[in-house]
Amino acid sequence: MAATLKGRGTREDVAEFLEQKRVVIVGLSRSPKSYSRLVLNHLRKRSYDVSGVNRDGVEIPDTTCFTSIASVPHPLDAVLLLLPPEASEAAARECLDAGAVRIWVRGKDGTVCTSESLAQDCTARNVTLMDGYCPLMFLDGSGFPHNLHAAVARWFHLGPVESAR
Repeated sequence: MAATLKGRGTREDVAEFLEQKRVVIVGLSRSPKSYSRLVLNHLRKRSYDVSGVNRDGVEIPDTTCFTSIASVPHPLDAVLLLLPPEASEAAARECLDAGAVRIWVRGKDGTVCTSESLAQDCTARNVTLMDGYCPLMFLDGSGFPHNLHAAVARWFHLGPVESAR
């Protein structure tokens, strides 16, 4: 049996997500100091092909951005939702409807942002849904405070906190 997150997903799900070379970040901010841009930069340093979705049509240097999930022309093998919790459910459903294969909803400390109904719909469509943890906890070299969060979670057995990459 796979180790389960306090939220949703397994260590294997994390590893499989991070094996994808193309990631779409939904909720990519125009602000260079935002959390979403921090994640973008960490993924780029690791040679990921990252594009973004922002309904306001932001322009970010060296990044292809779309105004909707449905307008992304390439397969949605790995979609990372970096949205406020109240917007995560609807965006995850859009990803599901657009044919996403893996959906990761960023959360904190195992807090789940999506419903059990969505999780069941994902399972029925063979879509991996992860919900509840910061992706930077799983990237080697992410630095403080992400490495501290990963260590605390590992010490208290809160989830799949071993580096998957």
